[in-house]
Amino acid sequence: LNDVPAVPFLARTAAHGEDAEREAARETLLRLYGTEVQKALLTALSGPDPATRVEVLQIIAERHEPGAVEVLLQQAQATDEGVRRAALQALGTQPAEAVLAPLLGLWPGLASARERTAWSKAVAAVCADSPDPDGSATTVIAALDQADKARVMALLPALYRSGSPQALRATQELAQGADAELSTEAVRALAQWPNADAAPVLLALCKEGNDVTRQTLALRGYVEVSRFEKDPARLLYLLRQGMGVARRTEEKKLLLGRMGSIVTPEAMTAVLVYLDDADLVDEAAAAVVGQARELSGPHPEIAQQAADKVLAVCRNEAIRNRALMLRAKPRSGPFIREWLVCGP
Repeated sequence: LNDVPAVPFLARTAAHGEDAEREAARETLLRLYGTEVQKALLTALSGPDPATRVEVLQIIAERHEPGAVEVLLQQAQATDEGVRRAALQALGTQPAEAVLAPLLGLWPGLASARERTAWSKAVAAVCADSPDPDGSATTVIAALDQADKARVMALLPALYRSGSPQALRATQELAQGADAELSTEAVRALAQWPNADAAPVLLALCKEGNDVTRQTLALRGYVEVSRFEKDPARLLYLLRQGMGVARRTEEKKLLLGRMGSIVTPEAMTAVLVYLDDADLVDEAAAAVVGQARELSGPHPEIAQQAADKVLAVCRNEAIRNRALMLRAKPRSGPFIREWLVCGP
């Protein structure tokens, strides 16, 4: 019915109704149309009930109303903390070109740790959705120059969500800085990078200094970001580089597990080397058996040889049984395995 005068009632119901009523009220507020709806929402936003104002802020943000950014920025400085945090959260849904700079300027007025957390998440969300990651990263990096330590740490999620080369360089500089706490948080940010560009940076950090915690974070992050590498040969190279700098058995096992996910003869050959390491034999054997099972079709001889090597050194019964099944697989005679057009 597009009953615009019902907006105040719907807003109160969205804030205080039963669960099903609240959901229906929110849906209705999103579906109402016409220029008068925004005026009615702004009127509801000026009311005294904080819970209703929080709901209206979320609706305004989701409706992408004209002038929403200005309204949300005003409410981010309201007297009620819940309203302020809701406004910050809503600002994270707005376009970067309209909201990023004024959002960054709100930091000095944030009164609590929860508000700073909401602000950090909002800035990160804006950067993640920005159509211009380089431009957004440049704006955030400029804010770092005048920022204190707390603000820098709050901006780290925005850097890694942006994932741009400029953001990567800025985060690397922070990770190599003298402040131990800030350096560790920067390494955590690099470990959450949304692409494989951070892998060389994390590998270099694994080799620096004697901080075991930071080196462990860097290596685990290195393994994590390597999953974005789609080329098997390149991924194998990255993981072998990681094995070269890994100092703890746990990290080597992690790397072996990831190497086992690469189903190529070259990757299986690389893993076979670690069957001779008493600390890694089970992890290497499990990885090899998994690879051999996938390779047994196109490369039966290689798969059978790998199973024999596993059986010669591994004492884990479950892994041995899997290897025995591979070795017992009937060997086929000459068979056309590569088809130009389609298979049989």
